[in-house]
Amino acid sequence: MIGPRIFRAGPILNGKAFGPVDLVVVDATEARAAVRTLAKVGVDFIKIHATLTREQFLAIIDEARRVGLPVAGHIPITVTPEEVSESGIASIEHTESLLQGTFNPGVTREQMLVNMTALFQRFARNNTFYTPTLITYKASVDFRELKSLPQNKYVAQSAYKRMLRAAEQDRNYPDIIAERKRVLVDLILLVGMMRQNGVKVMTGTDLFDGRIFPGFSLHEELALLVEAGFSPNEAIQAASRLPAEFLRLSDTGTIQQGKRADLVLLSANPLDDIHNTTKIDGVVLRGQFLKRADLDALLRDAEGLAAKY
Repeated sequence: MIGPRIFRAGPILNGKAFGPVDLVVVDATEARAAVRTLAKVGVDFIKIHATLTREQFLAIIDEARRVGLPVAGHIPITVTPEEVSESGIASIEHTESLLQGTFNPGVTREQMLVNMTALFQRFARNNTFYTPTLITYKASVDFRELKSLPQNKYVAQSAYKRMLRAAEQDRNYPDIIAERKRVLVDLILLVGMMRQNGVKVMTGTDLFDGRIFPGFSLHEELALLVEAGFSPNEAIQAASRLPAEFLRLSDTGTIQQGKRADLVLLSANPLDDIHNTTKIDGVVLRGQFLKRADLDALLRDAEGLAAKY
């Protein structure tokens, strides 16, 4: 198939059910069994979520180490970010995860920034990767003319209708949206602090009410990293070299002889303007050249499928 190279986490391990993609574990013994089962069926890493107990979290980390799988995911609300990093977790997801659970809301903003500096230095020492997914949070406050976005035609109609309903509901709570916008400013600041303190930041987009568009939203995440203080080159590495390092891949991530020919060919220099990553002339996928006309044909196919569902 013409498509991405996929690395799979399988069901997300969690202490409580929150959706169709999680696997609830009731205690540490069951958590260990879940890790062994996922390893047996061939996942590439273990994903965790926020409602795990401390005992379940530590059991997952230990069992994943035994079976040779990295762990990534949310910071459980029962564990501090420092403890999560010290546990040997491979990657933490979502910037707002730093402010949930064990975060003390009584701390002043100034003290929070001091604490975060020390925390990010710890992340760097422990080689803890971080995937901020800023675009996910921005999508929750950004009410552009959703009906006129060109990407809508690639979204299944059922998902598109859910997106519009969710957007209309959110508009009924302007105070909440205003607070989210204030928080977004701080999240972007925190990601810039990660960069300043040597944290290995990767690009990711997650999925949110149909307002995150696979592929397209990655370019928006790159722009948000630049807004946070990354150079365009650093942002591009967050989408290429560093994910390859995180996934322990030696055959991709950089342009070198002998590595996989997975390349995006642009008509303008992204080092001059990160938005130039959207000016795609062609793609080399596993050594196969896809010219612009081929890419447009794939988009037409995607548009046709979206219209049916």
